[in-house]
Amino acid sequence: MIPLLVASALLFGYVGPLNGFWSTDQGVKLIQVQSLLLNKFSSSALIYPGAAIDQDDRVSLLRGQYYQHGGQTYAMFSDAFALISSVPFFFFGFAGLYLVPLVSLAALSLICTCIARPLLGPGGALLSALALTLTSPLLFYSVIFWEHLPATLLTTLALWQALEGYYRTERRQLVGAGIAIGAAAWLRNEAILAAPALIGAVLLTRRSQSSQTAAWIGIGAGAGVLPLLLYNQIVFGAVVGPHVLVAGAAQYRGVSDPLMMRLAWADLLLVPQGEPVLVGVVMAMAMVALITSIWRTQRVANVGFALTAVLAIVVAAIIQATSGGGLQTTLLMTFPAVLLCCFPVAPKERLDRVDTPLILTAFGLTLIALSWLALLPDGGAQWGPRMLLPAAPALTIAGFWRARSWLRRPAAGAAVAGVSAIVLFVAMLSQCAGLRQLRDFNTANQTLLTTVAQSGASAIITDTWYGPPLLAPIFYDERMISLVDDGADLDYLIERLSNAGFDTVYYLSGRRDEITSDARRWSELTPIGAPARLAHHRTGQLYQINTPPPSD
Repeated sequence: MIPLLVASALLFGYVGPLNGFWSTDQGVKLIQVQSLLLNKFSSSALIYPGAAIDQDDRVSLLRGQYYQHGGQTYAMFSDAFALISSVPFFFFGFAGLYLVPLVSLAALSLICTCIARPLLGPGGALLSALALTLTSPLLFYSVIFWEHLPATLLTTLALWQALEGYYRTERRQLVGAGIAIGAAAWLRNEAILAAPALIGAVLLTRRSQSSQTAAWIGIGAGAGVLPLLLYNQIVFGAVVGPHVLVAGAAQYRGVSDPLMMRLAWADLLLVPQGEPVLVGVVMAMAMVALITSIWRTQRVANVGFALTAVLAIVVAAIIQATSGGGLQTTLLMTFPAVLLCCFPVAPKERLDRVDTPLILTAFGLTLIALSWLALLPDGGAQWGPRMLLPAAPALTIAGFWRARSWLRRPAAGAAVAGVSAIVLFVAMLSQCAGLRQLRDFNTANQTLLTTVAQSGASAIITDTWYGPPLLAPIFYDERMISLVDDGADLDYLIERLSNAGFDTVYYLSGRRDEITSDARRWSELTPIGAPARLAHHRTGQLYQINTPPPSD
């Protein structure tokens, strides 16, 4: 309950207005939800409110993060997430949009406690779950209308059920684990990578039940994802679905050097390569972890522990010194607690579920490696690598277990407790910085929305693709929002608006001079009042439409 209370307090008391979104993604998802409700759940195709005037869809704003098929327009995002968000939105308004992420954070905390209890005991399990949910980017994404939290919840549920089924040789739990991963893919397509990551982690244990366990997980994953593939084929005409076709195509367009793109991906999402000292220290920690996992003597473990403790403090100091303003997108900068996975295991450490730490660590690292190989989209504006969130619970619990293994030794125990506290404190500061960014973005975008909404204009013109999604809360509020690409589009729109009896129009511009330079009918608009300077270098201006007299 603590993570839920903290996240709720942040959502309603700190991060800003509920209808001011972090990015365009949330706006498009709201359009999905509203269209689904207006269609009475009969279709996920989006309703274009300007169709009566713009029959040819020439200035339709449903461009960019959308997919066209069969004469219909669909959002590229998950229909399943829109479906489960539509009911709370219907009953609770904008507050309902955040119900699924909030509940997912609370449930994720409980599941992580269940996974960690056999390794860490009740107290350690609770501490690891609180550390994960309150000092990692999971907290950030719990107060955003996004599907990353429920997808991470399902992959973590799969991990828990796979571990339980592995030790109990229970087929139903193993198949259920696979189905949970398939269900996560309905929300985030890249979540399907959790299936090979989990299967590979189980096979690494090389136990007698490993192959059978992996097979049942695979069968469950296939059963879970097959309905999604059929749905995609029936609705969108392609089994991979619109998100892969739109976002994936944009990711790979113009790729000439896949290796350089993967290095850039690692720079954006794993460790910032612009900090060579930080990169060197992290590589040294990884090398120590590798050596201590191969040579498991007491002397090697002790030396490795001392080196890792010192290097972890150095990393924490560098992160704190270099994490200035701006977005932080890498895993290391936003959740340095994953470095606890680099600690060697204390000599003679014993536990009942001996394979669990290996499965957790292998799952997390394999999932990251597969995401890197698949070259998933880098995620754009984000706090921490949102595509890699499903790896965080496994790595956090494994890291806590490694650190806890040293607590029985007085000197080493004090050292590891101190290092863990430092790392978690730096991670918490990172989340505070991220939440400040979220508040600033939400406030700026809500100011833009309010300014446009209060203009009184029923027609709104934009000239950049990311403008319309920020106006999603008024998308179906008896207004016509249009997207123009050039002067010819603007002429076409002014003529249509004038013929339809519109007397004012609000122009939310980012490149007005470029658009209006060759627009013949621009002179028919007269500005009313002073322009407004808005977020993302947009300028807002209300205009009077002066219909020219008919020619003789």
